[in-house]
Amino acid sequence: MLFGTKNLDKRIVISGTYSTGKTTTTRELSKLTGIPCAVARGMREILPETFPGKRLEECSPFELIQLGMVRFAERSILESRLKDSFISDGSALHEWAYGYGRILEGANGHGSEIFGNDYNFAMGAFGEVVKRHAAKNYTHIVHLPVEFPLNRDGHRPVSEDFRKKADDILIGTWDSLGIPFNVVTGSVEDRVTKIIDILGLDINTTVNGAEERPDGKLWYNSADDALGPSSGRYFSDGFRNTHHDIYDIEIDPKNGIINAKVDLRYGGQWSQKNGEGCKPHLSSIDSILIAGQLTQILMYAQDGISREESNNLWLRELGLKPGCKPIENVTAMPVYINITKSSKPRMCGKYWHAATVEGNIGDGAFRVNAKVGYELPTRLQENVGSSKVL
Repeated sequence: MLFGTKNLDKRIVISGTYSTGKTTTTRELSKLTGIPCAVARGMREILPETFPGKRLEECSPFELIQLGMVRFAERSILESRLKDSFISDGSALHEWAYGYGRILEGANGHGSEIFGNDYNFAMGAFGEVVKRHAAKNYTHIVHLPVEFPLNRDGHRPVSEDFRKKADDILIGTWDSLGIPFNVVTGSVEDRVTKIIDILGLDINTTVNGAEERPDGKLWYNSADDALGPSSGRYFSDGFRNTHHDIYDIEIDPKNGIINAKVDLRYGGQWSQKNGEGCKPHLSSIDSILIAGQLTQILMYAQDGISREESNNLWLRELGLKPGCKPIENVTAMPVYINITKSSKPRMCGKYWHAATVEGNIGDGAFRVNAKVGYELPTRLQENVGSSKVL
């Protein structure tokens, strides 16, 4: 929710190279002004799904360009959704500036990384695209210079020389584009105070970022305004970064039992609060997805069918009960699923396989109870003896 007309039509970029405090400054400024954040996914989220198993330093020059283009595309979509006003954590220019800096300086302090004329040509063309985007879409640039040590988290270059070169590229390019440009220094509090003063922004005086209406009700423009950026929330984006490796599967179709093991892998940010990552653990969503897949395997084995033959699995009822403590050891977790009741009822003119299941996941015994069902394939419809109708 925007607070005051002074905050309208403000498309502000918080610029700066690695580890300058862009994200923290962006979020604090957004909280105080009500102008929504535009926080694009970082390379640590994009890399695993674009080039699985690769580290950033292992990517070829043209893979680096692809990563930059993916992030530019995602950033452009995000900015277009926010339309007239936003505060952007970084900018479209940053994807190009980092790639261009590798040509001039090298990311790890080993001198220039000259990748050849084809790479230079492609990077030059990419640069023209992002410069046009920046000139057309941003109204104010706030640049944060290098004031703090580099955060060596494995996702950023380790060279201070590269950081300085990228900083020079950003400053020089912003100056050439003619967009209002200010350099702001100091602590996060100092920076935000200066930015509000320089840009003449109105400050939020409402309740936790919500608009307080005359009838006493509170109004938020979006869930992000109430809970923070979706990229930092598990139930928005974080759960999508969890992968479930289910293996060592043992099936007893006659007794309706299936045992397996599962590993959880995290391909990106899980969840965070106050700028710090939360420790991942087995979640309710993980439990539903793990139990659902193993239940499918067991029921298909009982019917002698493949997944392609079945219709969508229908989740009719669901109950979840976690243990006393979060299950943080998410490697080789034992999983047990048991079909306690099974029938072939007739519904909407077709026979279904309906089942009641219960199970445990992990040493902390995350318990799952559910009722599920699916329509049997055509070849099995005539062999069902049940006459029960639902």
